[in-house]
Amino acid sequence: MPIKLLPETLINQIAAGEVIERKEHQIAMTEEQPTASSGDTKRIYGQKMKSLEALIPFFYDDDVDYEALKATIKDLYSDNTGLKKIALHATNAIRKIEAGKSFKLDVQLMIAKPALNFIISVGRISVARTYIALCMERFTSQSVNETSSMLQLGPQIDRTDHLDRYWLDYQVIDRKANTTVILFCGAANRFGVEINAFMLWLSDPSVNAIYLRDSRKSFYLGGLASIGNMAQTVAKIRDDVAALGSERLVCIGSSAGVYAALNYGAMLDADGVLCFSGPTSLEAGSQMFADKPSYQNVAKLMEQENLREPDLRAIYSANDVLVHFLYGEGSVFDAMQTKTLEGLPNVTIEKIPDWDQHFIIGELARRGRLADVLAESVYGKARTD
Repeated sequence: MPIKLLPETLINQIAAGEVIERKEHQIAMTEEQPTASSGDTKRIYGQKMKSLEALIPFFYDDDVDYEALKATIKDLYSDNTGLKKIALHATNAIRKIEAGKSFKLDVQLMIAKPALNFIISVGRISVARTYIALCMERFTSQSVNETSSMLQLGPQIDRTDHLDRYWLDYQVIDRKANTTVILFCGAANRFGVEINAFMLWLSDPSVNAIYLRDSRKSFYLGGLASIGNMAQTVAKIRDDVAALGSERLVCIGSSAGVYAALNYGAMLDADGVLCFSGPTSLEAGSQMFADKPSYQNVAKLMEQENLREPDLRAIYSANDVLVHFLYGEGSVFDAMQTKTLEGLPNVTIEKIPDWDQHFIIGELARRGRLADVLAESVYGKARTD
């Protein structure tokens, strides 16, 4: 998959915190936007996500009514000074940077990081790149390291063509593509980075996408709240994949989403499953992280509904779904999880040397490995039966 890097002069501009005009580097949003559908609206966060449900529509059009947006923010956050400050700061950054005006980053990192996430979530990628440079200048180069790697080294797209609706646990994006990817978010409802940052790397060629978030915090064994139990959720996904009409299906999981990508990938007879460091066995995780809500919730669910943990090794010993599992060699928990699938002919296990962190996507981008991983797992040739 070809990755266009920023010209060196442009990188220098970003590092200097200079505003970049959108010219040849701009890839405009297509006139005909990809259609998106979802299950019933299900808020999976509290006030923060409630606000996004009200604020994101302001960014559907190029001509943002900033005065109306500002008034909406003040009304939504009348009783929450912190969230109000984040939202006002982020929208002010977007307004000034897109207008080519200078913008001074004069907030603490605890405000800047969620503001950056907001900028990415509303699809303003070129603004986010400039904002990242300002963060690195004001704080440290490590302050937004993962996001920086994803945006600075990924395809140089100005804006995303779909705004991730955080408050939904199920979204379908139809781009009329030959490949469909299903993204299973982790317990924090992200992909280690914002989904929009990850999806930049799947823009050439484009893919259809289905985003899942597990509001029940049960490794998706309980299904999605907006759809039903796991069987009903799998049936819904299968119907939507069929309606998309693509030739290739790949499930991708990050952190807790890895378990679901493997489990659902087998049930959906996916062509491949791509795993970015996460659990393959709930037993090992429950021993190490018994106090974590996800493990407590899934134990209660399995008892209430008389569910058994799927034996993923037995399942993948009996199918031909290709699996690529990546993890940091210094991460003890993730190294343990490789044992479940180790030695199977359809499973590739890849350890990232000199890396002891759980989240690896940004590091893979920094090392120049992410593009190749996606090319192999997502854009590989479809399996012939």
